[in-house]
Amino acid sequence: MARENGAQMVTVTSSEDRMPSEKSVTSPVLEEESATVPPQSDDYSAEDLRLPMAVITRIAKEAMPSGTALGKDARTALARSAAVFILNVTTFANENAAKGKRKMINGNDVLAAVKALECGAEFEEILREGQAKFQEKRQAKIEAKKKKAAEKDSASTEETHTESPEIIEEDAKMDDG
Repeated sequence: MARENGAQMVTVTSSEDRMPSEKSVTSPVLEEESATVPPQSDDYSAEDLRLPMAVITRIAKEAMPSGTALGKDARTALARSAAVFILNVTTFANENAAKGKRKMINGNDVLAAVKALECGAEFEEILREGQAKFQEKRQAKIEAKKKKAAEKDSASTEETHTESPEIIEEDAKMDDG
């Protein structure tokens, strides 16, 4: 890799059996970003799927006692282990969804995957509680949306079908006079 003005240069080739006249494509990659180019197949490694360090750091700091420092190597190890964990859970959840002849993974598939990976009853309970809270929030949001739509419909219906007493009196005066 060549360095040019603080950026890394990554060489990407389209195929192994390219013609001698074809040139490889070079693209600049910032140093903070991954210099790994994902493979063309469906085989991804944990290195290809880097999680944002800011998110990893924030979550880790929330879990640690105040005043505890988190080194760069520790953040990197957490990010990589989290990516591997996500890949494993997703694989098991996808298999569970496939057994149910579904293409979409749902929360129950994730819970089954965590149970299959033997992450522990305490972790499973935390996930169940989180799933229940999520479903409650989602249901409350749906109900609030329906209520707002119903109020809007009833308000527009009242405006179009009922007239105020002043308008009725004015109409009556115009009819008489």
